[in-house]
Amino acid sequence: MKNPPVGIILAAGRSQRLAGQLKPLLPIGKKTFLEKIVKDFIRLRLKKIIVVLGYQAEVIKDYLRLKGFARQIEIIVNRKFWQEQIESLRLAIKKCPKNFSGIIFTPVDYPLIKSATYRQLLWAWDKDRQKICLPSYNFRKGHPAIFPRWAAELLMRKKLSGGAREIFQEYPQKIKYVGVNDPGILQDIDTMADWKKYISSL
Repeated sequence: MKNPPVGIILAAGRSQRLAGQLKPLLPIGKKTFLEKIVKDFIRLRLKKIIVVLGYQAEVIKDYLRLKGFARQIEIIVNRKFWQEQIESLRLAIKKCPKNFSGIIFTPVDYPLIKSATYRQLLWAWDKDRQKICLPSYNFRKGHPAIFPRWAAELLMRKKLSGGAREIFQEYPQKIKYVGVNDPGILQDIDTMADWKKYISSL
């Protein structure tokens, strides 16, 4: 793919409902949430991969270095990690190359997204690069999202109290929904109960 999008993984949050566990480092099979998503993004051969850290950033940085990702990703730190997630996304967009075509982004909270779903979404976006691409499962939209450059730049300019959802509401005609056979696009792992329900048996 010529000029693929930039990949952004949002992993700055405090994980307040995880009994002291760091969400990016929670296990999913033999990997961690963050390792699984980083590897999925690497396989997509994106223009660049940016990981936004915040809470306990140094611990997670060390982990990523130990895993050998230092040369494959750029790590940035949101010092105000308690802010809305869109602020982490904006920090990452600022680090995109000047000629970037778009961004594909997901929070670390969604480790169950299938590798095939990322590929399917990317192929769909490549057919019409002016569209925002969102995956849909049982008529419900989820993560990840692909924003073309115009939409990413809009995120930077507009005051969005409702986050990216406001852009979806303002430009419904610019959205392309991609049907996927993947409930993982909807499964936000936010508590240890979520982890036990969806992941502990993997």
